[in-house]
Amino acid sequence: MPWYIDSNGLLATSPTFDSVPFTDLQQLLVLLIWTCVNLTTKGKTPIFDKVFSDTSILAGLISSCSLVCCPGLFDILQKSTPPILSQLKSLPTNFHKRWAVYLLVLEKPFCVPRVYIGSGTEKTYGVQCRMSSYSNLSMLSRYTEEAIKDGYIITHKGLLLWAPIPSPKDVPILRALFLLLEAMFCFVFWAAKSKVQGGFGLRALCPWNVEDLPYTGLCSHSPLLEGFIGDFSLSPEELETLENERKLNKAKYHADWYEIMKAKKPDERRAVNRATAKERYENDPDKFLTKSEKHFNKVRESQKFHCAPCDYSAAHQRNWDTHLASDRHIKMMDGCSSKLGTKRKDRTKTIAKKKYYCAPCGYSAVHKQNLDNISSRRSILRRCF
Repeated sequence: MPWYIDSNGLLATSPTFDSVPFTDLQQLLVLLIWTCVNLTTKGKTPIFDKVFSDTSILAGLISSCSLVCCPGLFDILQKSTPPILSQLKSLPTNFHKRWAVYLLVLEKPFCVPRVYIGSGTEKTYGVQCRMSSYSNLSMLSRYTEEAIKDGYIITHKGLLLWAPIPSPKDVPILRALFLLLEAMFCFVFWAAKSKVQGGFGLRALCPWNVEDLPYTGLCSHSPLLEGFIGDFSLSPEELETLENERKLNKAKYHADWYEIMKAKKPDERRAVNRATAKERYENDPDKFLTKSEKHFNKVRESQKFHCAPCDYSAAHQRNWDTHLASDRHIKMMDGCSSKLGTKRKDRTKTIAKKKYYCAPCGYSAVHKQNLDNISSRRSILRRCF
């Protein structure tokens, strides 16, 4: 399908304008996004016009963020016929640690398939968070939820394009870029729910007759209506500082929550931890053991559970408690004012009370087992009896 350019420098599918030959996908993407921004005259977050004021800005961002497109996308966008369902169901499915524009395929027997296009730009895990919500059937868009209630099933979750998760200073600008990419693909593939002529004012962006598409859309609105998190007035250094503070606050929140839950329901928390660890080990033993080893080494290096007199570092609380109660530690700490000193005082009190006492021998034990052991010796038996 040849693309044309109008007198305003925007792409069009009408042959009344000059045909534009494209030699690479990036050039086509830049003009498609630029057309999407400029054809949307209302119902658009103002920041898009402010930030993306020139095609050179778009081109620079796309180049700098290491954007990767799915195989065959350039050919699909230039074909005279719309993509078939099998092409959409062959989109890549690697969601790990990347931002992406994704496409869902929903199917139901004897019904027209449906598609939904969205983007995933979570700071830490990227599009993987969004994919998890679809697996759990939570936080669904309006028409996607209605389709699932109607008996449709998500048969494929694939990526149209993706990029590595950016550094904190680049998050606001690249999040805006991915919303633009989401909007552009929504209208190019016409994943909008409405098929009314002129819907959203961007029907010109779809290179095919929407009646010929092998699916219907589930997108309820233009992504350009959405707001996004990010303060463009902050410097890169300020964004980095805020991100570091966010990570520390998040870590503290989870640590506090874990301690509260452990105190309220210790048995339940231990059972959950064991089940989670077992599941992770069964899914990928090597990865689990490697992460566990790294975690234990990190705890040891931090000396969170470190005993200086014994020159011993434990990996977790259980080992630490065992060490504190060990004979080795007790002997090492004998005479020291510490928690172990308190234990030693308790032992002295027990001996003084003669709770476990052998009168013939004049021997007082700390534990009944000690008394039994002493009493069983031949020499003691002779002395006692």
